[in-house]
Amino acid sequence: MKYIEARSIRDVDEEHWDSVTGNVLSMSHCWLRVMEAYWHSYGSSYLLMEDEQGPCVAVVANTAISFGNLGLLGWFYQQLSLAIHPPFSSMCGVMIRSGTSIESIMSHLEPALSQLCRREKRLLLTIDNIVSSDLPAWRQKGFMAFQQQGLNILDLPSTYDLYLDTLRPKDRSELRRIRKRGMELDVHFEIGPLANDGEQIYALFCEVFANHGTSPQAMSFNPDFFTGLEREMPGDVQFLRGYVGKNLAGVSLCLLNGSTLWWPMAGLHHEIARPSYLYFLLIDEMIRWGIEHGVKKIFGGKTAGREKQRHGFHLEERWFCYRSNFRPLNPVLAFGFPLAQRLLRHS
Repeated sequence: MKYIEARSIRDVDEEHWDSVTGNVLSMSHCWLRVMEAYWHSYGSSYLLMEDEQGPCVAVVANTAISFGNLGLLGWFYQQLSLAIHPPFSSMCGVMIRSGTSIESIMSHLEPALSQLCRREKRLLLTIDNIVSSDLPAWRQKGFMAFQQQGLNILDLPSTYDLYLDTLRPKDRSELRRIRKRGMELDVHFEIGPLANDGEQIYALFCEVFANHGTSPQAMSFNPDFFTGLEREMPGDVQFLRGYVGKNLAGVSLCLLNGSTLWWPMAGLHHEIARPSYLYFLLIDEMIRWGIEHGVKKIFGGKTAGREKQRHGFHLEERWFCYRSNFRPLNPVLAFGFPLAQRLLRHS
């Protein structure tokens, strides 16, 4: 087994890396180049494992996740743990080559991760967003686990009418009511690349983050993040803009990756957006646009699950695994770490 370690993704061959990760946007070479350049809370560390058939495992670790809002607890969490987690992502930071089982590679993967943790001088190794089918393999290697919030996923049919047929009758009725309300308030949409409204779009994202307790100063990105995305992913970055009359009141960042649409975040001017139900209409318009452009699957992140499920999204289970290389500490972690995670989630 060959091991390639790097601090920058630019030091890893793009073709080799994407042969393992290319179908997951937030693990792709181009995405990670943008994160290194524009995502503030990201300390990059990469591991690419190759066997006799070629690249087989890709790992993204973040050495600089920030929990400053938790004070001393957040500082200890950041200093003591190595997070196997791609930035700004709800996907796992460990990817296995298609056709290769995690069980067949775990005897090489687990010691490689332990060595990486020791080299980073971290006491804890954490891996989040693990799918249920992979969980037994991690537990067999001594990792403890607890269930995380699920990932919202929508599978799209070939037509919008077929999509409507998949909704519950009460959800179809509610969607019709909301669309009627949108027409009354002159809600309309445009979709396209970033134009001269970058600062205005960024302000809408800032408002949503502020509504969840994150000030603009504490955000991990600035408007340059969007220009970086467009430069590294030309043609695949779309901004779905929602207007109420002449006012830009909402926006969804949409990222195309083949027949998959990634929807990592939305921005809103709440005062204008709420009366028009703009958030719900943005989802509906994104689904319409996706079907028209051959999208088969939408990844919708982990937030606002109830609202997304009304549009047909389902939740896919995700698990958080953790372990210390200092084995006597693990019984303490079995009790204390889930408690700390709950504090992080509700802070």
